[in-house]
Amino acid sequence: MAEQERKRQEEASRLAEQKKAEAAAAKAAAEEAKERAVAEAQMVQSISSLINNRVTAAWIRPPSARNNMVAQLRIYFLPTGEVMNAQVTKSSGDALFDQRAVDAVYKVRRIEELAKVDSYVFERNFRQVDLIFNPQDLRN
Repeated sequence: MAEQERKRQEEASRLAEQKKAEAAAAKAAAEEAKERAVAEAQMVQSISSLINNRVTAAWIRPPSARNNMVAQLRIYFLPTGEVMNAQVTKSSGDALFDQRAVDAVYKVRRIEELAKVDSYVFERNFRQVDLIFNPQDLRN
């Protein structure tokens, strides 16, 4: 009977150790997933800012451009980083301003950094990008 009790205690001890190990592994996996998510969010933010900066730099300001003019664009990218299509989804109210914003997207042609992005991340974040085009250096 003492032998059975000792075996039962050993089995209980072994199960407890196994549960501890599983819990530690689950915690480590959750921590790693959290770190990956943070890194992905930072990368998405960085590339989104890069897209915005390159489009703004390629923009040719129309004479009619004024402060508070905002055009919302939808840009479709290929996995190679090339611009497939760009369209105005919300107009600034000035056709030339809107057209020059779309022209700037096509002038950029390609965001090389997108070709290096994991395909899953690309599909979730960059296949279609909405860009609020609002240059800050306009006249009143």
